[in-house]
Amino acid sequence: MLHVFGEQVKQGRRAKGWTQAQLARSLGDTIGHVVNPLTITRIEAGTRPTPINEAVALAQLLDISLDSLASNGPRTIRASAYLIRYPKGQGDDILVEDASLTLDVAHGWAVLADQHGPCIAVPAHSGATITRIDQDQQPEE
Repeated sequence: MLHVFGEQVKQGRRAKGWTQAQLARSLGDTIGHVVNPLTITRIEAGTRPTPINEAVALAQLLDISLDSLASNGPRTIRASAYLIRYPKGQGDDILVEDASLTLDVAHGWAVLADQHGPCIAVPAHSGATITRIDQDQQPEE
């Protein structure tokens, strides 16, 4: 169970484009005390149990339901835009700006879809990363 939770935290953190230090800082601000980045490392590795107040805060920060964090099933992420970055030489990076899109992650695929169905599908083995770009963020050049 700890490994599933930790993997979901890692995927959620990466989807937001955050480092472990950034997540630790945000978690600390949310729960009211300093959180060492090593804590995030241990949570993601599944070697540290997560108290319920931290689990709830992580779910809120990562925009993932607590149920999804604790399960290995599919999950849905919502943002106003997504940046898809491919490894060098494997494709052009894509900035997708459409608040109606959701990002569903399941069974080795990341799928951006709207109310009509899938728009872009990226297999996990492609090496691409998909980062949420919230309205107050700009993609790094």
